[in-house]
Amino acid sequence: YPGADFDNGKVTSRTINYGEGYGGGLNMGLGLGEVMGVELRGTYVSGKEQETTSTNDDGDYSSNRTSTAKTTYLRVEPALRATVGKSQVKVYIAAGPSIALGTKLTIEGTDLDRYEDPFNPDLSYTRTSTDQGEYEGGVGWGGFGALGLVWAPNTMFGVFAEAQATAQTWAPTQGKGESRSVTNYDDGTTQTYNDSFDVDYVESYEADDETKGLRTSLVLSTWGFRAGLRFSFGGDKPAAEAPKE
Repeated sequence: YPGADFDNGKVTSRTINYGEGYGGGLNMGLGLGEVMGVELRGTYVSGKEQETTSTNDDGDYSSNRTSTAKTTYLRVEPALRATVGKSQVKVYIAAGPSIALGTKLTIEGTDLDRYEDPFNPDLSYTRTSTDQGEYEGGVGWGGFGALGLVWAPNTMFGVFAEAQATAQTWAPTQGKGESRSVTNYDDGTTQTYNDSFDVDYVESYEADDETKGLRTSLVLSTWGFRAGLRFSFGGDKPAAEAPKE
């Protein structure tokens, strides 16, 4: 997702990926033979906090803003899996659709503004503003692929490690939040302003409807590494002996 840092007229590009973070989960699978199998992967992801900054100082007026964004979501991935190898160490590949459920994006911002009126000092002020928005609803869609190794010293226990890449987007359907600003004038007076919003994001709406907004897809794509323990139930059954006459 495109983002930017602003520093006194200089704009620096930032790539913001709302899917980036750390997670933990559970995989369940069923073998369909020595090679093929099916899996269901569930991973809860706590997103990395993404920060952007904006700074401006043109003499009479200066402003500084810091904004942070963080996501949480549950990623569910049904997959086909193929495993090769006869030793204790085996190689596998897995691929399938990737679905993000219960996704929530929280954005928080803080602004500090200062204005110096050269003609009327009483109109000079310092303003502090805070805002918070939460965006949720909708389902994220995409696909994934993984390549890994599993070491299984016996038929019931093993350790696995894999590299995985996921392409995924998510478009929230609801957004709500509030903001507050406090302006302290140099003459000693104070002005406080509060605002809020509650928006449904849709494909189209009437321009004068302030409760609606356009749906926008955000990036949840990731690549990374997974590792964990593997437990197998059932094991390898010995081949049945032919009846003796």
